[in-house]
Formats: sequence, structure tokens, C-alpha cells
Amino acid sequence: MLTRSRLGYLNRISRRWYFAVIIASIFSGFVYGASRHGLFACQPANAEGNQFTSYCHASAYGDYDHGAFWFGLEPRAVSNASSADVLFLGNSRMQIGMSTDVVRDWFDNRAVDFFLLGFTHGENQMFAEPLLQKLAPEAGVYIINVDGFFEEELKGPADDVINNPLSRNRYEQKQTWQAVHRNICNRMPAFCRNEVTYIRSMDTGAMQILGNSPDAESAIIRPLLSGDYSIDQEQVEDSLLQARRFLRGLPGSPNCLILTNVPNSDTSAGTALALAEDLDLPIVAPHTEDLATFDGSHLTHESALSWSMAFVELLGPALDQCHSRAARL
Repeated sequence: MLTRSRLGYLNRISRRWYFAVIIASIFSGFVYGASRHGLFACQPANAEGNQFTSYCHASAYGDYDHGAFWFGLEPRAVSNASSADVLFLGNSRMQIGMSTDVVRDWFDNRAVDFFLLGFTHGENQMFAEPLLQKLAPEAGVYIINVDGFFEEELKGPADDVINNPLSRNRYEQKQTWQAVHRNICNRMPAFCRNEVTYIRSMDTGAMQILGNSPDAESAIIRPLLSGDYSIDQEQVEDSLLQARRFLRGLPGSPNCLILTNVPNSDTSAGTALALAEDLDLPIVAPHTEDLATFDGSHLTHESALSWSMAFVELLGPALDQCHSRAARL
């Protein structure tokens, strides 16, 4: 027969188990939600702390990159972008096309600091212009990817960080999760899923793709015609006015402006060359055979290596010509 004290003991044990089950259920629900919809859906940046997750393809996380720079949440990256000798501007096509060892080694061998300040979501001058005013860069050289850059449309993440007063708090919360995510996932990789992830270097801005990446078996490899020299005159005319206004407003006193056009499916090489001619600016946009994209838009890693190798071979002479011209002015 159970005594009163024994019954009390069993009740206490039951309550503890009850609360333990409740807590375990809540934790399990959190883990499931975080791994399905939050940052834990993605693989982490490296443990050294010289990278951050700029984008995670999860509904409750998504973009971090825009807020990281706009709100100064990643001071090391912001500082390196501001102090770089050469600043690249453009969209994610530029980021992926230029984020190669070829580009890094070319600048390292010349002891020149560079930074890739391109953004996802088809970013353009509508975000770049006010961001540059914030950063006050010291770059003497700007290299601008013309593909969709001189447009007047303020895209989603850019519109959010610039105009939404609540966005800073959300991006600060995303920043907080970065450290937690990095520490847990680097120690227990199986805890994190493998959705598409963009990782940005704080030192050069270079972008690495993890998860369902260009080299994954499920990638859609599509040939890209890089030798399209047809000219979309309407596109050139639409870009000219915006380009001239943007270039006049660049902060500091850059002595060299160079255009480029990472091969893509929207802006032909001919259109880019015509725009450069009308702006009277040099353009480095080499033609390379057998290029491919992994999604119909962004170069595969192999194609990015091939194209960026041709790019840096032409960049040196273009810089020499640009500086020579500046010295005569």
C-alpha cells in the first residue's frame, strides 16, 4: 500500500517528467523550425571568423548582406571595403565571376588591396550610390560591372534596409544568430542542413557558394554565349543618363574608372561595349569560349576561373592606360 509520502514522491517525479517532456518538445520544435526555416538550414562560414553568411536560402533568414554593410554590422568587411585601392561594383554575377583565386592572386602579387562590393538580388546603383556615401571609400580605381547596374529600380533587400525603420532590428537579430550558427555547425555539421548559402570574405568581399552549389549533381549546367555582340540601343540609351549621374557622384577622387561585363544572359557584350564607348571609358570584357552557367545566370566555378583569367590579363594594360590618361589631365 502506498503511503502519503510515497504518493507525494511519485507526483513530484511525474511533474518533473511532464515538464521535461514539455521542454524537450519545445526544444525539438525550435530545432526543427531553425533547421527548416532559419539559418540552421545552411552550412556555416569558417571557424576562423574572417567570413560571414551573406545569404541563406531559408524563408526566415534570406539576405544578411545588405544590412551587414548598410548598418555596419560587420566592421571588418566595411573597413576593408572603405580602404581598398580597387573597388568592384555590381551584382551577384560579378561577385561569382570575380571570386576566384586568379583574381585574388593577381592583386596579391601587386600588393594592391581590392574588394568585391557586389550584392545579390540583381543589385544596382540605387543601392550602391547611398551605400558609397556611407562608406566614404578611398579607392582610386572603380571597376563597374555594367550588367543591369545603371537601373532606377530599388530592389527588395535594398528598399528594406533603406526605407523600413524596423529592418535594423531584424538584421541585428540575424547578426546574433551568425555566431551561434557558426559555433554549433562547425562543431556538429550534421545539425545543419545544406540549402544554398553564400559566404562572403571580410577581407576581399569574395563570395563562396555552399550547399546546392554550382558543382552539385543537381546543378543545371547551361552553355552561355559570351560572344554576343548585338547592341540593344534602347538599353544603352536608358543606361547613359543614370551612368553619367552616378559616375559624377562617386565619393573621393577616383583617378580610374573601368567598366566590365561578366558574361550573362541579359546584357550582351555588344551592348556593354557601346555603353563604354558613349561614356568614353575603358572596358575589360574578354571573349572566352565554352562558358556555362549553373542556373542560366551565374558562371560555374570552372567558367569563372576561365573568364577571370582572361580578365586579369587585360586589366593590367587597362589600368596603365587609365592612369596615364589621368596624369595628362
